[in-house]
Amino acid sequence: MKAHLDGIWSSVIPDGQSQPEDQEDFWADIVAEIGPEHGKGAEMFTFQVCSPKWLEHSLKSNDFIIDKNLIIIEKFDWQLIETAIKKLIARFECDTWEELAKEIDRYGEWEFHNYKEVSNYDNLTQH
Repeated sequence: MKAHLDGIWSSVIPDGQSQPEDQEDFWADIVAEIGPEHGKGAEMFTFQVCSPKWLEHSLKSNDFIIDKNLIIIEKFDWQLIETAIKKLIARFECDTWEELAKEIDRYGEWEFHNYKEVSNYDNLTQH
């Protein structure tokens, strides 16, 4: 099973068309809607996209930065972000959607990251 990118969007850049004010000094959360290549539906994976200049400014006020979901690009470009995510997900092929989503989750946080099904809800509500 392979993955398919249905689209990307950002809550920081709500219309999905415009650019950050400074295209070379920015940070944005980007949500990728990814699903099984020949299936219906998609799930959300969140990436943090920033420029080297933003990292430089951030490091001046912080001693370090830790982020597993980071994509670094020189200049903000919707097409480049989409291409980067497509290249990432093309690397993976798994037997099930859950296995595939867990692979992608290593790079962009899956909406079901650390999700655990509750097998007996009644035990949780009784004290």
